[in-house]
Amino acid sequence: MKKKTNILNRLLGYCLLLLIGLNYSCNHITDKSNANSNSEIKIEKQEKSKNNDSIKTVKSYYKASGSEPGWSIEINKESEGLSYKLELDYGEIKKEGKASLKRLDKSNYLKLEVLNDLNDIEIKIKLEKCNDNAGNPHESSIIIRYNGKTYLGCGDFLMDTLLKDELKSASTIDHYICFKDNLSESRKIWIGFNKQNIALKLKYEGQTQEITLEYDREEYVKGGTHPTLIKYYHEIYGGKINGSYKTIHSGNWDYVEYKRGKDGKDFKFTIDHKLNPYGKSPCF
Repeated sequence: MKKKTNILNRLLGYCLLLLIGLNYSCNHITDKSNANSNSEIKIEKQEKSKNNDSIKTVKSYYKASGSEPGWSIEINKESEGLSYKLELDYGEIKKEGKASLKRLDKSNYLKLEVLNDLNDIEIKIKLEKCNDNAGNPHESSIIIRYNGKTYLGCGDFLMDTLLKDELKSASTIDHYICFKDNLSESRKIWIGFNKQNIALKLKYEGQTQEITLEYDREEYVKGGTHPTLIKYYHEIYGGKINGSYKTIHSGNWDYVEYKRGKDGKDFKFTIDHKLNPYGKSPCF
């Protein structure tokens, strides 16, 4: 009996040791598995973080379109600058790439400069009321010139920027000056200027439509009792240059010279001091 009891005790002891060994092995494998799993999760998170860092942030900056023929442009703001997508002639012509937007000199328009493109693309944006062909209002007009062809349309800024605020100030008429023709006093015009004395609009008495002036350049001439400031403008009609204007300021006197595009004929005007010069409203 004693021998049987000793044998049973030994067997129970072996079983107990075996169970302890198995339990240790299982725990060790589970811990290893958990460690590997946690490591994989960390690696996955790191990879996702790297992928997120490489994703570009793109925000819509400006959109515009026009018709006859149909065209559209979208300007986006990315982390490294601006990009554009342009479609002309109902999508037959497609252009895209990097670009920069800036206000030229003292003008009241922005110019989108297309980078790394050898084609002739000129894009100008002016902050002024613009209605599309469907009668929908927009905050800006846009002119696109591509390979000698002109495209007109309307657009909107989709975010506020310092450039937009600057353009808004430059596009607001602050005062008016009235002029009379040197050869015919019955022919009169007024010109609306912004606070920087840049001419924006011009109108002839008896006509209903205002003429848009596009600032070109200026020159400063010393000498005489007062220095003379001369500014040059393009007359814009239907998106095209229709003629040229020149304003001349010296002391209390202002003059305007106009060269008509179709025949090169010159017209000269002098300020009419009787009609509230530099007033806040036009004289007619």
